[in-house]
Amino acid sequence: MNYINKQGGLIKMVVLFIVLVSIFLYMDIDLVQQYHSEPIQTIIAPLKSLWNNVIIDFLYEGVKGYFTDVEQEIERGGGIEQIVASSTASI
Repeated sequence: MNYINKQGGLIKMVVLFIVLVSIFLYMDIDLVQQYHSEPIQTIIAPLKSLWNNVIIDFLYEGVKGYFTDVEQEIERGGGIEQIVASSTASI
C-alpha cells in the first residue's frame, strides 16, 4: 500500500530555516548587511512595489467590498442567515 504524504512539511521548513541561519552565523555572514546591499535592493524594489500597489490594493478592496455588502444587507433588514448565505461560496 502506497502512502502519499499530503502535508506541507512545516517542521521540515522550520528545521531548514534553523540550519540555514546556523550556517550563516557560523560563516559570519551578516544577513542584515546583505539585505541592505545594492544587488538585493534592486531585486526587492519591484517586489515591494508589486506588494504595495497590487496585492495590498486587491486584498483591501476585497475586504472593504465584503464589509460594504454586509453593511448594506444589515441596513435592508437582512438577518444573519441572509448575510451568511450571500457571502458563502456555493459548491
